[in-house]
Amino acid sequence: MTTFHLLLVILDPYTHESSWIVKTAGRILKSFNEADCRVGWLITGTEEHAKEFLGPWASEILTFIDPDLDFVKGIELIETPALVHFDQHPQLVG
Repeated sequence: MTTFHLLLVILDPYTHESSWIVKTAGRILKSFNEADCRVGWLITGTEEHAKEFLGPWASEILTFIDPDLDFVKGIELIETPALVHFDQHPQLVG
């Protein structure tokens, strides 16, 4: 159960598209740092992949990992990179 909105950038460290968006997504997430929501990364890989792929962003912004794609499949995400927003219920808003 959450008491806050959650905004996640979901990236696959094995795709060029995800690597192109890291810097821009990092700036977006940092700008939401003062908002009434939590922000973070979700990397479809291991902890080591996340640290290597995100570099310093991994320690600056909350980072989740989904090596077995359980979460990604659960929200029926079709492609990455993706920006997803969950409300307080928690329900996928967009």
